[in-house]
Amino acid sequence: MRIFAIWVILAPLGCLSQTTLSIPSVNSQLVSSAQSPRIFNIPSSPSPLNLSIALCSGTHSPRFFISNGTTTNDPGIENAGEEIFLYGGLSNWRGAGPTTLFAYSGDIGSQSFQIGLTTDTPIFQNTSIPPLLGDTTATQALIFLPTNPTYPNYTLLPANVSTMASPPTPPPQTLLVFQTSNISSSLLQFNHSACGITHVPGNVVSFGNPLTTTTVLRDVDGWRTQWVLEDLTPSTNYTVYVVENATVVNGPLYFLTKSASFSCPLAHSIPFCPAVAYAVPIPLPQGSGTSLILDSLSSNITDPLLSSMSNFTQSLLTMACGRDIYSPLQTCADCQYAYRAWLCAVSFPRCTEPAAAAAQSPVQPALRAYGANNTTRSPNIGPFGQDFSELLPCIETCQAVTRSCPSLLQWVCPLNAVNADAGYGVGYIDSVDGYQGGGITGAAQDRFGNVWCNSP
Repeated sequence: MRIFAIWVILAPLGCLSQTTLSIPSVNSQLVSSAQSPRIFNIPSSPSPLNLSIALCSGTHSPRFFISNGTTTNDPGIENAGEEIFLYGGLSNWRGAGPTTLFAYSGDIGSQSFQIGLTTDTPIFQNTSIPPLLGDTTATQALIFLPTNPTYPNYTLLPANVSTMASPPTPPPQTLLVFQTSNISSSLLQFNHSACGITHVPGNVVSFGNPLTTTTVLRDVDGWRTQWVLEDLTPSTNYTVYVVENATVVNGPLYFLTKSASFSCPLAHSIPFCPAVAYAVPIPLPQGSGTSLILDSLSSNITDPLLSSMSNFTQSLLTMACGRDIYSPLQTCADCQYAYRAWLCAVSFPRCTEPAAAAAQSPVQPALRAYGANNTTRSPNIGPFGQDFSELLPCIETCQAVTRSCPSLLQWVCPLNAVNADAGYGVGYIDSVDGYQGGGITGAAQDRFGNVWCNSP
């Protein structure tokens, strides 16, 4: 019995799996109740180390400990050192080597995970920055990548920017869309882990819902990846994440699709109006698809807009652009950008519908109702043919032109205290008396899909 007892104690020590990590590196690993703990030796480095752990699978999360120095023995979970806790399947530790990482299995089964080691920024990250929502219809959603890629170096854009340089090649990206009411409980376990969240069941993109992925130039916001997701369920809440490079999780974003009776189509991918990424009260031409894009827009809409943009740019270039600075804060490029944003917002009215629970909401959006035969605010767009509600532009869209442009242009906006609310959303971003960021909501929209006025 005494010999047998000694064998039980010594055999696991000799069978412990040990791995020496290199710098930098990404390692996929597995720990099980039959092989616990796993030992990872972390070498010394002249620079501080960033250690990332991302849980990929398993019903019970393993436990991780960092111990000073290196060892080949199991000190026991009570003496293994500083515990590294996982939050949403992710943990990051910063320190110096040499040191030892112990991975102890969960109660049952096996768990897979990834280890990232580098002297740069952590390899595995959760930014908590949500993807950007363009808009929704009853069955569609328009979503953008949140990060700001590089964009062309230019001074003033031409009126029609369709001839800009080709977009850069983006890193690998994965869009994950879940019906909020049917989200698997495992999402909370993996919502910060890139390798874990991609295996959470219920992603509607994996069900075969039509998905169009393009890279679009969002003006000074740079090139962004754009997704148009189709065949969604009307009046349904969704939760969205984006995984970049199989290492970084962005999100969540929440949105609600419109009701089944909502009939306005999405408009997007219009180069000279890059901020137009929402539903508009313009009928779809027959055989043009499910969204309005540049090729499906009538010249009755595009020609006057481009003419106005071109004329404004020519007037602006008669100012001191490139020679004297008319403002220590603004440039002619800022002025042109602000005017383009305003012009596109009023040329393409944003279509929406009143929220079903509007009576309970403390803040109501800036809406204007139109009948089927009413003409919209844009004289170049005829009657839509169906009743709809317009989400008015934020007054700050007009005021941005005043702030950004030379005073000689004599740009004037309606006054907040007089009649601005007849055509604009007032008091949402800035307060009615002009305090910047002091409005009711402080923003045009939030990460939960609430939109109070239309702003680029």
